[in-house]
Amino acid sequence: MAATKEGCVPVELRERLESCLGSVGVLIKSIRANQLNRTRSPDVDLRVRLVETSQQLSDTCTKLALLFSKPPLPSLSECGGLCDRLEGACLEFVAAYAHLEGGATYREEVKIVVLCVLEDLAKLITIIASQGGTRSAAQLHRTGAVWKSCGDVSKLSRDDRSAVLKVYLSQLQLLRDALSELTQLESRNGVCDESEWDDGMEERQGELETVEWTEEELQIIRPASQLIKVCVEVVECASRLLVTGGGDGGVADMDAGCALIKQLSPAIDDLANEMEAPVAMETCRSLALKVSEVLLSCVHSLSSHSYCQANGWPRDHFIASIDSYTQLLTVNLYLAGMHL
Repeated sequence: MAATKEGCVPVELRERLESCLGSVGVLIKSIRANQLNRTRSPDVDLRVRLVETSQQLSDTCTKLALLFSKPPLPSLSECGGLCDRLEGACLEFVAAYAHLEGGATYREEVKIVVLCVLEDLAKLITIIASQGGTRSAAQLHRTGAVWKSCGDVSKLSRDDRSAVLKVYLSQLQLLRDALSELTQLESRNGVCDESEWDDGMEERQGELETVEWTEEELQIIRPASQLIKVCVEVVECASRLLVTGGGDGGVADMDAGCALIKQLSPAIDDLANEMEAPVAMETCRSLALKVSEVLLSCVHSLSSHSYCQANGWPRDHFIASIDSYTQLLTVNLYLAGMHL
């Protein structure tokens, strides 16, 4: 093809790239809408196939990016050939995902990564169509993004149990972060246990404006903070028992547990936001009761899971703790003069 002005892609090349972009867009829409045709799984290891096709996709993207990295621009035949290969690689990649078996948690994890690959690919094609013939920072960045997202395919969970464990551990980290913030808040109000005090807290305490809790507010803060600690204990225990194994690992049970545990962090965030002094005590109590409700649902749900039953799930201990702190929320608010 005749040389063109740098960064100016001829119409015929741009139209072919835009056609390829449209094909990728159709796949993205179908995946988001859960409208893929899931026929009987072929006799291959689909997890392996997903990784293989993602690597083919990555390699083809690299060749396309290099083809448009500097003048002269490729011929329509060269561009069309690579676009055909790219469209084929996308179809094989998405087909491997569509046939993949697994529970809701596992398939959601895979879906997110598959969409990320296709969306990064779409962004790269858009850049090439508009800036072809230049080794632009945007094109290099988008090519690197495709490599990374394709690489993430090989890091996916190997099965339902590992996918559920990944969710548990991510939620556990969020809960621990919330508990750490609560500990700092308690230290600023002079109610932090010595065992929870770290070397940096005293220095940080001096940097923060301190508005201490009143004695009445503490009657709500203390049981509310204990409920947050029980949340951490519950998810820690569930994660540990899942790793230990045992039971038949019912996929529906594990998915149900994930759905409930993912409700804990938002509920705790809402509660923590109301624990700064001065405290709206009725609001704080209501949000703490919401945490208690979600937590009890988690404990009861996990009690029926085979891996918990096989490894000594301390259901009664958790329920007793939750009931105790929940009752204190009501009793202490009453004693503080807030008649319900």
